[in-house]
Amino acid sequence: MSEVLPTHIETRNCPFVWKSLARVWGFIRDNVCWSIGDGRGTLFWEYNWIQGTQLLAKVTDPACPINPFAVVRDYNKDNGEWDTSLLSLHLDEDTVKHITAIIPLSDDMGLDSEAYDWRHIFGVLLWRLWKLRNHFVFNGQNIQRWKPPIAGTFKLNTVGAVDPRTMDAMGGVLRDSNGQWVIGFHRNIGRCSIFHAELWALLDGLTLAWDQGMRDIEVELDNKDAVETINNPPHLCEVPIIRRIRQLIRNQRNIKLSYVRREANGVADALAHHGRNQSLGLDIFHRMPIEIEGAFMPIYL
Repeated sequence: MSEVLPTHIETRNCPFVWKSLARVWGFIRDNVCWSIGDGRGTLFWEYNWIQGTQLLAKVTDPACPINPFAVVRDYNKDNGEWDTSLLSLHLDEDTVKHITAIIPLSDDMGLDSEAYDWRHIFGVLLWRLWKLRNHFVFNGQNIQRWKPPIAGTFKLNTVGAVDPRTMDAMGGVLRDSNGQWVIGFHRNIGRCSIFHAELWALLDGLTLAWDQGMRDIEVELDNKDAVETINNPPHLCEVPIIRRIRQLIRNQRNIKLSYVRREANGVADALAHHGRNQSLGLDIFHRMPIEIEGAFMPIYL
């Protein structure tokens, strides 16, 4: 299968705007949509080829293994009609209906081709580039970006979100040393202070890390008070949530807790804001929710 788009943009000796574009190139690639011809050049699970739906790899049952290299043509019968029996093994009825609404494949339709879904990326792309430029010009600094942990370890990012007009919430995400999503979460807390929301996020994140068997983790928060409180020695009058956090930290083999600016905490921030509109309690995501995909960009991680 031919590769039309490069996986990255070379930035040596390039102007600022080109370097900024390189930082969001992965996001642009993820928003390429495919126009199906003969179905032999489009990955069935990993490419965006059905209007109005997310990647099929994100809607299949995680317990049911798939072939990530399968192409669209593999799910057609010899006559070009969709193989609904095969589709139904992995996908729900509604998704199958979306697929069968697409006309049967044919060699006469030519090769599959790439296009850009500018409705989703153009405004976000311009805003990110503008924000990068403003930080560079007015603040004399680059935006702080999320960095992966060392090989064999994991990183937990958490955020608390408090708004008097809505419910208060928190969110967080655990990623591996390749930057890949492991597990995400958010909790609608109800009403609390920003400090308490940050503690809730840290508690839930450390609990999930422990339950996932992670014993070597880096933790990043964008609340200095919370970081200093946990890093300082304990005192006699600490509230129960802080005592529980300290207990979880003691159980870890290796853990580092540090402060980062909000722009390096974008995915956790998006999860927290999404949580304010949900029911009270904790929600866990083994895959990234489609509602926060715009935050999962190299310059805003």
